[in-house]
Amino acid sequence: MLTSILLSVQQNGIGNSKIMNMVKSLSLAHIVILLSLLLMSCSGNDKLIIQELKPWHSAGDKTFTEEYTTRFMSSLPPRQVQKINRNWTFNYFPIEQFEVSLSESDFDDSKWPAVAIPHSWHNYETTHQEHPFILNASETRKTYFGEEAGMGDVSYWWRGWGWYRKKFSFQKPPISTKRVFIEFEGVMKYCRVYLNNKYLGEHKGGFNAFYFDITDYILPNKENVLVVAVRNKLNDEFHIPPMYSGNQTHSGGIFRDVRIVIKNDVYIPFQGSAEHEGGLLITIPKLSKEKADVFVKTWVKNDKSDIQEIILKNTMLDTDGKILLEKEVSVKVQPGENHCFQQMFTYVRNPKLWSPEDPNLYKVSSEVFVNNKLSDHYESTFGFRTFAWDYEKNIGILNGKPIHIHGTNRTQCFPWLNNAIPEWIDVMDIRDIKFGQAHNFIRPNIHPNNPLIHDLFDQWGMLVNMGAPMIKDIDFDEAVQEQMIREAVRRNRNRPSIVFYSTGNETNDGANSKWIYEEDSTRIIHGRWVRNGQGDFVTHDHTNMDMENLLRVTVRGWTHDEIYSENPKNGQHAGNEEWQHKMARVEGGSQRGRIDMPNGNMWMYCDDGADRVYKNCPLKKVNPKGWVDVYRVPKYIYFLWQANYCEKPMVFIHPHFWQQKYIGQEKDIVVDSNCDEVQLFVNGKKKDKLFPSKENFFTIVFKRITVEQGNITVVAKKGGETIKHTLIMAGKPMKIRLHSSHETIEPGRDAVVMITVDVIDEAGTQVQAFNKDLVWSVKGPAKLLAPEIWQTDINKNSEQSGVWYMATPVSNFIRSIGEPGKIVVKVSSGNLNPAQVEIIAEETQSEKGFLINPRLNNKGRKDVAWKAAFISKVEKENKGGFKYINRDFKLETQKDFSYYKQFFTDVLVKENPHMKNEKLLVDELATKFANHVMKNNGILVADDFNFLVLQINQEEVKSG
Repeated sequence: MLTSILLSVQQNGIGNSKIMNMVKSLSLAHIVILLSLLLMSCSGNDKLIIQELKPWHSAGDKTFTEEYTTRFMSSLPPRQVQKINRNWTFNYFPIEQFEVSLSESDFDDSKWPAVAIPHSWHNYETTHQEHPFILNASETRKTYFGEEAGMGDVSYWWRGWGWYRKKFSFQKPPISTKRVFIEFEGVMKYCRVYLNNKYLGEHKGGFNAFYFDITDYILPNKENVLVVAVRNKLNDEFHIPPMYSGNQTHSGGIFRDVRIVIKNDVYIPFQGSAEHEGGLLITIPKLSKEKADVFVKTWVKNDKSDIQEIILKNTMLDTDGKILLEKEVSVKVQPGENHCFQQMFTYVRNPKLWSPEDPNLYKVSSEVFVNNKLSDHYESTFGFRTFAWDYEKNIGILNGKPIHIHGTNRTQCFPWLNNAIPEWIDVMDIRDIKFGQAHNFIRPNIHPNNPLIHDLFDQWGMLVNMGAPMIKDIDFDEAVQEQMIREAVRRNRNRPSIVFYSTGNETNDGANSKWIYEEDSTRIIHGRWVRNGQGDFVTHDHTNMDMENLLRVTVRGWTHDEIYSENPKNGQHAGNEEWQHKMARVEGGSQRGRIDMPNGNMWMYCDDGADRVYKNCPLKKVNPKGWVDVYRVPKYIYFLWQANYCEKPMVFIHPHFWQQKYIGQEKDIVVDSNCDEVQLFVNGKKKDKLFPSKENFFTIVFKRITVEQGNITVVAKKGGETIKHTLIMAGKPMKIRLHSSHETIEPGRDAVVMITVDVIDEAGTQVQAFNKDLVWSVKGPAKLLAPEIWQTDINKNSEQSGVWYMATPVSNFIRSIGEPGKIVVKVSSGNLNPAQVEIIAEETQSEKGFLINPRLNNKGRKDVAWKAAFISKVEKENKGGFKYINRDFKLETQKDFSYYKQFFTDVLVKENPHMKNEKLLVDELATKFANHVMKNNGILVADDFNFLVLQINQEEVKSG
C-alpha cells in the first residue's frame, strides 16, 4: 500500500482526498516510514520514478490487444473462417487396439465429459494425479536416464486412445461452388479423423498444422459429427518424433485451434502441407539500403471442372499499410491444377529493415479473380533483413552489423494445463521474455510453435531458431521426419524472425538437411549435438552457438542458505536462488557459460515438466532451471539478467534478510541494478553508495547492514533519471490477497483464469516465505483445475506428487463449465483472514458465425474414469505392495485430517500385514487417502483407493 500512496502523491499531490483516506488506514509505524520516503523523494533535481515492481503476470511494457490476433491473420473475405474449439466431448480408453465403433456418428457420448480446445488428458483435471505436470511422465520402464528418469512409471495414460467428438451444422448450406476444409493447428502426436462415418485420413506429428478437404463428406442440411481419435504413445509403431520426453513433457490431445474454412473453388491452397504447395513463398534476392527486389511465388488451385482464366493481383504494402507496388497476371489454369504464379517486384525504394530493435513488417496481399469477381484473398507478412554468421569471430551478423545474441528457451507448458494453454498465457510469456527480460533471441524449444507465438516473434522483434523434435538416439521414421520438416518450413518460411532451422537435438538420427534446403535455401541450418543423419547442408552447430546455456537447477522459494544450504557444483543438482545468482557470474559456475557470454541462449525462461529426476529437487518430473518458476514468479537471476541486459533503469533488492527474525543482525544486502550509482537508506538514514558496473556484473553488495524494523530503500541514478526500490518489513501474516487474470470471461470451457494468492500483514505489506496450507474453493459455473488443499513442498526431496508450492505467491486455475453466471473463488489458510475474488462469465457475440455449434450441458456427464480392469492387470504384474480392494468408504463428515489419516492407517495395517514394517509408505498412503476424503465429503470409492495404491506400488517397484 505504501508504494501505491507514493505513486499517488507523485501524480496528484499530498492534499488529494483519496490519498488522505489511504494514509488514515495506516498504522503509526507505517506513517513514519511513509514520511521518510516522501522526504527522500523530495530531494535532488533529477526526474524521480518510484519503481513499482510489476507482478510477473504483467511484466513488460506492451499490452496485448486483439490487434495481435487479427492484424496478421492470413485469410480474408470472401473466405469464411470459424474456430470450432467449444462443445466437444472426450473420453480416454487405455486399450492399445483401435476401436472403430467409437468413430460412428450414432455412438452415444451423452455421458462423456464436455471439453473445449485446447485440451490435453495428461493433467490433473483428467487423471487426478497430484502433480503440476505429468506425474507418470514415462510410458516404459526403459528410459535414457535409468532409474532416476522414470523406471516403473505407469503407462496407463500413454498407451491408449483419446477420443474427441464434435457436432456442428451450417447456418446456410454451402453452395456448390464452395470448398469446405477443416484445419488443425496441432494434435499430439498421432490422430485419425472421421466425419459422418467417413474416414478422412491420419496425421503424424504433434507440432505442425494439417487439414482435410471435407467438401464431399459434409451434410449441408443436417448435423455433422466430427470424430478425432488421438494417440500419444511415445514409443509408437510409426516412430514419430519425439519418442522421449526428456527436458519437457509432451501431453496428448488436441492442444491447438481447430477451424472450419470455406473457400470458393478457385483458391490459394493451405500453406504448410508436405503433400503439395500452397500460400506464398517470398524471397529477397537483392537488398541494400537504397533498394530491394522481392520475388513472390503464389500457388492458386482450380477445383472447377473446366479450364479457368485466373487473374492474380499481388499488392505490396509498407509498414504503414500503404501500397508500394502492384502486379497483376492472368493465366489459364487446368481443372485440378495447383498453378504457381511467379512475380518479381523490383526496386522497392529505401526498405525499412527488420531487426529486434525495429521490427518493420511488410505485407503481400494476394487477390484471386475469376470472371472479374474476387474468388480468394490471402495475406502474407515478411521483412527485409539479412543474417549471416562470421565463423572466424563466431558471431551473428544482422543487416551487415555484428549482433550480441542474448536469448532463452521457452517450452509451451504451464502447470495444471501442460501444453493445452490459452493464447493469453503465450502472449504473457513472450511479452515478458521480450520486454521484461530484453531477450533478442529465442529457441521456442525443439519444435515449431502455434502461429500466434511466431507472429509475436515477428511483430515484437526476436531472432528465432525453429526447432525440430528429433531428440536423443532413437531410430525415427525417415518418411515421417521428412513430412514434419517440409510442413514446418513451408508453414513458416516467410517469417523474418526465423534465422536458423534445426535438424534435431542431442541425437544420432537428425533430420536430413537436404529437405530444409530444398524448401528454403536462404537460412542457416543448425544441428545441436547431432551426430548422424543430418546431411550436407548443416553449416552451424553447438560449437558456434550452444543454444542451452547457464543450466542450473534452482527452486524458487529456496532464497538463501538458511532455507536450503546445499551449494552443488553440478548444475543438474538442486540449489537455492542466491547460489544460482552467484554461479551465473562465475566462469564455469553454471553449465555452459557465464551471464555475460557472447551468443548466450539461456536454459531456460520458465520451469516446466520433464521426464527427469534432479537430485534433491522437491518433486520428481519437474525441471526447475528457469529464470521464473512454473507459475512465472521470478527468481533472483531474473533481476540479475535485467541488470545486465535491459536499457530501462532498474534496481532490485534481494529481500530475504529484511524480515523480523533478522532484526539486530548484520547482513550483506545484495542489489542488482543497471544504474550508474545506488545509494542505500535504512529508515531514511543514508548508508553506503555503490556503483554497479560490467566488472561486477551490475551486482553490488552493501556489507554488514544492521537489520531494523522499518524499511530499506535504494535510490539509483542513471542519466537524468532517479528510481527507487523500497522493502518494508512485514509484520505478522494476517490476510490472504488474491489477483485474478480476468474479471470477465466468456461462458465457454476454453475460458481459463489464473488466480494468484499472496499473504500480507495488517498494513498490506507482502509477507515473505509464507508456506502454510492453502485451501481453495470455487462457487458458480467453474471448477478448479488443481487440488483444493495445498501443502507446501519446500522441505520435500524427490517426492512423486505435490503441487510445487514452496512459498507464496503461487497460482491456481479455474475453468468455466460452459454456463454464464458469477464465479467466486475463495482461498483460506488457518487463522488468516480469507479472501475471495469474483469473475463474471457473460455471453458475447464471439460464437456467432456461419456454423451452429450446439451447446453441451453438464447434466449426466461423468469425468474420465480410471478403469479397474487395468488396475487388475497391473496388480498381476506387481505381486508385492499394498493390496487392492473392491469396496467403497463412506466416512463421517466434519472430522479433521488427523482422524481420517489414523482411520486409513489402521485399515492399511489390517489389510496388509506384510507391509507393517513399511511405516513411511503406510504414512504416505494414509495421507493421500485422508486428503482425498476431506475433499470429497468423506467418500473414497474403490477405483480411487486402488489408483492411489497403484501409485505407491509403482514407486516401490521403482525404488526396490
